Amino acid sequence: MSAAYASRFEAVFLCNHPKGPKMSFAAASRYMGKSVSFITKWVKRYEDVKNVDNLPERGKRCSTSEKDDKAILRIFEKNPGCSLRKAKLLLAKKGVEVSLNTIRRRLRDADYGWRCTKLKPFLSEKHVEKRLLWARANIDRDFSNIIFTDESSFWAWDTRRHAWSPRAGAIVQRTVKHPVKVHVWGCFCKQGFGALYLFTDNLDAQKMIQIYQRCLLKSARRWFGSDNSLWVLQEDNDPKHRSRACTEW
Repeated sequence: MSAAYASRFEAVFLCNHPKGPKMSFAAASRYMGKSVSFITKWVKRYEDVKNVDNLPERGKRCSTSEKDDKAILRIFEKNPGCSLRKAKLLLAKKGVEVSLNTIRRRLRDADYGWRCTKLKPFLSEKHVEKRLLWARANIDRDFSNIIFTDESSFWAWDTRRHAWSPRAGAIVQRTVKHPVKVHVWGCFCKQGFGALYLFTDNLDAQKMIQIYQRCLLKSARRWFGSDNSLWVLQEDNDPKHRSRACTEW
C-alpha cells in the first residue's frame, strides 16, 4: 500500500471506523499533521463509496512521471538535509524540470516531512521496564519530604537540525562527542525548586559531594528547617551517586 493510501485509510480509521478512537476531523488533523479538508474529503469519500480511490478524471493531473518521482525521493534518501531549492537544481541537471511545490507534494505523498532529527536513541526496553517497576513500587509513597535531583548539559550552540524523513524512520544526527557546554545540577521537592549549581569540569564523586554541601543542604534547610533530618534524597542510578564516597557522606 502506498503512503498516500495509508494516510487516507488512517483518516478513516481515526474518525469513522467502529474500532477507531472516533476523533473529530480537527483532532485527526492535528494528530496526522494533515489539513482538515484532507480528513473531511477521504472520510466522506469512504462513507459514500467504501473506498479511498481517486475518482476518474478528477483532480490535478500529475506533472511528473513515476521515474521522476523516484528521482526526487532518491535525492532525499541520500541527503535528508537537502533543501528544496538544491533538490530542484540537482533534478534540473538530470533533465527533470519541476517546481518547488511539486517536489514538496511528492515528498508528502511518500509520507516525508520536515522533521527534527534525533540526537540519541529512545530508551531501551530494559530501561522502560525498570522505570515502570519503580513507579509501581512507589505509587502509594508519600513524596512530601523527598528531594529529587538531576543534572543536565546545555550546549553553547544548538546542534539540532531538521531533515526530510518519513514518519516511521526518524533520522539520528551525528554529533561530536565533547562539544562546548555547561553542566547544571538542580533539585526540587513538593515545596518548590532549590538551588542550581553550574560547572564546566567533569562530574565525579568529589564534585558531587561539593554540590551536596553548597546546594543540597542549603535547599533542604530552607524547606525543612536546619534541625530536620527526616528528608530523603532521591537520585537516579548514576555511578557517581552510588559511589562509596557519596554514600558515606
